[in-house]
Amino acid sequence: MPAIGLVALLAACSSSPDFRDRLETDFTRTVGTGSSDSAAYYSPRTVAEASDVVNGYVRANETISDATSNGSFLQYRDAIIGVYDCSQGADAPVVAMRADIEAGCAGNTTGSAVFVDDYDRGRVRWGPYVGSRWGANGGLGPSFRGGGSGGGK
Repeated sequence: MPAIGLVALLAACSSSPDFRDRLETDFTRTVGTGSSDSAAYYSPRTVAEASDVVNGYVRANETISDATSNGSFLQYRDAIIGVYDCSQGADAPVVAMRADIEAGCAGNTTGSAVFVDDYDRGRVRWGPYVGSRWGANGGLGPSFRGGGSGGGK
C-alpha cells in the first residue's frame, strides 16, 4: 500500500503542468494535436483575458506582457505559452511568426491565439520577446546560472 501512495504523490508532483486538457475545454484547438510538443488554440477573449484564464489553471513561474507584440508570455518549467492578439497577426514584428499567428487565429481578426510549446520550442518561437529574460537551457529557466568556473553564481 505505501508504494501506491508514493506513485500517487509522484504523479501529483509532476514537473509538467497539466493545462492541455483544460485548454481543450475552454479554447478551440487550431494547430497541432494533444500529444504534440506544440499546439495553438483560438479564443474570442482579449490577450489579457486569455492569459488570465490560462494562468488560473496553473500559476506560471513568470509572465511577460510585451507592448511591442501586444502579446503575453507565460513561463513554466517544461513549457512556454504565448498569447497573441489576432488583430496583430499580419503586423507581427517578426515576419517569420506571421504564418504561425495567422494559423493559430484560424482566420479570425479578433480575439487571441494561445500557443503551447515545450520549453525549447517556445524559446525559439518567442525568443525575440522572452530571450533576454528567460533561461535557454531546456526548461531550467531564469534560475539557471550555468556550470564551470567563474563567479556570479
